[in-house]
Amino acid sequence: MCALGARAQRVRLQDFSPQFEVFDLPGEEPGNFVQCVAQDALGVLWFGTADGLQRYDGRSITTFRNDPLQDNSLSGGYVQWICTAKDGTLWVADYGRGLTRYDQATGRFTRYRHHPADPNSLSCDTVSMIVEDRQGYIWLGTHHGLNRLDL
Repeated sequence: MCALGARAQRVRLQDFSPQFEVFDLPGEEPGNFVQCVAQDALGVLWFGTADGLQRYDGRSITTFRNDPLQDNSLSGGYVQWICTAKDGTLWVADYGRGLTRYDQATGRFTRYRHHPADPNSLSCDTVSMIVEDRQGYIWLGTHHGLNRLDL
């Protein structure tokens, strides 16, 4: 955010020389097919890949994948979007598998899915975007419209 009254600095194009570092994430080709990147309040980088969710703390990489035998694991394997909420919660859109909430304090995942008989569930499991508004509501763009999650 910019403070009111802040003045923009001019940067000359010839002075702009970014440096890039290339590194591989675990999971071979699917793990390196990165769909999205987010940074949380602690500076941890989160990568959404075709092989799950990758957490990079500056020293090591931890991979989170779906475990079909665990209800509290990542919902699927193709992470489309990541949103880091103000309270530290990570919201993950897994293509065709709905929404997953990751609580960093407990290390647990909670899944939110479309249920045809429940009008208060997601309108669609194909979530393509997630944002948090100023009031703390989570907004989801799905293939069947806009959804607002009110916890």
